[in-house]
Amino acid sequence: SLSVTGLTSPKIRTVTLNATNNLREQAVVGSDELAGIGAGRFEVSGTMEVYLEDKSLLDLYFNSTAADLSFTIGSVTTEKYTWSIPNLKFVSAEVVAGGNDADVVVNAGWQGLYDSSEACTLKITREVA
Repeated sequence: SLSVTGLTSPKIRTVTLNATNNLREQAVVGSDELAGIGAGRFEVSGTMEVYLEDKSLLDLYFNSTAADLSFTIGSVTTEKYTWSIPNLKFVSAEVVAGGNDADVVVNAGWQGLYDSSEACTLKITREVA
């Protein structure tokens, strides 16, 4: 299952999710060992390709309206995981109309933002029951 707040029954062709915590090596002169690993900001982003059936995704982008994205991977109890980005904004949206006999889609880029009510940017829940 996959849902995006603000889109009613979206027909999503592809979704990508990228996450990084921006760790960095802390090198020390004269040593082959690191002084440590520096913590960075956690960032989550991705892209989405959606069949253009209405202008709701474009409205989210042009109005800078916050949305959320959630999807579940797996179908077996104790082997299902729900991924949730509780606060995201679309940072790009391009309508692609390839021509005759081609589908019209919106290629949209998104950026996850910190959600204070969930206290996270990305939440992964294992469904055990």
